[in-house]
Amino acid sequence: MIDTIWIIDDDEIHQLITRRLLERFHEVGAIVALRRTKSALEHLERVEQGADALPDLVFAGLLPESRDEDRQFLKRYGKLVGHYPHVPLFFLVTASTQRPVRRQSGWEDYITGYLSKPFSPGRLSTVLLAAAQAEEDEGGHRTFPFLSRR
Repeated sequence: MIDTIWIIDDDEIHQLITRRLLERFHEVGAIVALRRTKSALEHLERVEQGADALPDLVFAGLLPESRDEDRQFLKRYGKLVGHYPHVPLFFLVTASTQRPVRRQSGWEDYITGYLSKPFSPGRLSTVLLAAAQAEEDEGGHRTFPFLSRR
């Protein structure tokens, strides 16, 4: 069971489509849709303060190479990953954003994988299945036995 998923994406249409696809899966609990990175930063702050828990899975349409708030989110997320079991973070990318995001140094450690928009229900199903079956290693990081990082 995946209790909570965050969708961080300012593309309202894609966010709605992603939410509808996620709602089809019975193994998904709450879906938190965040249209602005600022909202995601506020959620992370509540996690840091112990007032909220990290989600089980994050889909993020971030542009860290061009937006300061997106870089801030990744830095704070990276710090939290060091204190909690790894929460899978999938970047939602388009053909124009995929290359710059992949070239950013230091972020690969937090990014579990990439989903190119628009993605198919089958690809989303594969990600959800992998997240539901993820195993923790000795360091508290979740590993995905059959899901490629690229």
